[in-house]
Amino acid sequence: MTPRQSTVEAIPQQAMQPAVETIAYLPRSDGGIFLEPQSDLLAQLPESLNPNPLLRNVRGLGETSLLAVRTSGEYRDDVPTRHHRLYNVQINEFKHVVEVTDPVNRPATHAVLSLPGLTEKIEGGIRQTFHAHMSHLFPDARIISIGSDGIGPNSGTYSWGDRIDHNLEGMAEHRIELAIALAESMPIFLHATSMGSAISARMHKKLRRSPELQQLVPIHGQFLTSPALVDPHNIPRDLAVAFLPKLLVDFAKEVGLKSSLQELRQLKEDGKNMGLAKRDLLALGNQVIGLMGGTAEADVAAMIETTPTVVVAGEKDPVAQWKMWRRIGNDYGDNLELHPIRGRGHVMAMKPGRLCEKLGRTARARVCQELGHNALLGA
Repeated sequence: MTPRQSTVEAIPQQAMQPAVETIAYLPRSDGGIFLEPQSDLLAQLPESLNPNPLLRNVRGLGETSLLAVRTSGEYRDDVPTRHHRLYNVQINEFKHVVEVTDPVNRPATHAVLSLPGLTEKIEGGIRQTFHAHMSHLFPDARIISIGSDGIGPNSGTYSWGDRIDHNLEGMAEHRIELAIALAESMPIFLHATSMGSAISARMHKKLRRSPELQQLVPIHGQFLTSPALVDPHNIPRDLAVAFLPKLLVDFAKEVGLKSSLQELRQLKEDGKNMGLAKRDLLALGNQVIGLMGGTAEADVAAMIETTPTVVVAGEKDPVAQWKMWRRIGNDYGDNLELHPIRGRGHVMAMKPGRLCEKLGRTARARVCQELGHNALLGA
């Protein structure tokens, strides 16, 4: 088994190609966005919205296809309707699936790169709800959700022999590539849930090793919801013993005893498209193996040292690692805000509305502080 050459490390060593031409349709051979000739997706988009999400070429970039369009916000008078576009973006012959949302009638000032948790396929209700909440929390941002490799009906698949290219480290590399292609050096804020936080930590580690990449992917802050950053020494106690065996009990308590009627309706709606298929199981196993390897506390501390971070999670979530966060806060308190939700566990990750409500003004204030403007505070 031979891992593919790292395209991330190769990017700074070569001149970047010019930006992809911003038109709605190009043949597959031209490396642009591809729409089936009979597609009615363009009719669902405002004329002012460019359907091509690509802002910059990266090596290995292949076909980009618009798969679906959905909207959110039309149910609230104070929130403009946002158009969320689902794409396949092919890099090095692997089909990544991303959802992209741009501001209404104005260019984006920054990007929010959102990474889902384990089993949270991008076409599922929980991820779609997270994405919609992000788009309303940050109306001036381009919101980019990136589905986990090999999870969901629109993602590419891979063999067990190729698993190293798609483990947590491999996915971190791919997300750096996608950030370059879809955010084009805009200020980036990471949002990560559960397993996504482990990928985020690995992205930071790769970026710390390359000043050139840091310029291409300038991360100004991050928001971690129900993170799963467990040091390898704590995996047996906090993940294998305290978390996995009690997950069903936590789920029953959260759904049966701690959910409002509105949250129950939302959970029912989000649950319609949550299930995984047989094709997802290899990728799921690969990701579980990566999580069981843990994330070193030293790497988490190095990430916080350079990146303003907001953490929101259940107070009783064993993988939230509150003791670790407090230790790190003693050294880098100016860069770290902790918001435990009293009496809750990891199943809070299934409630995007509650987590984003807790993020709310704190996260927007962090963005304003980093970007030097206050436009978001009234959002």
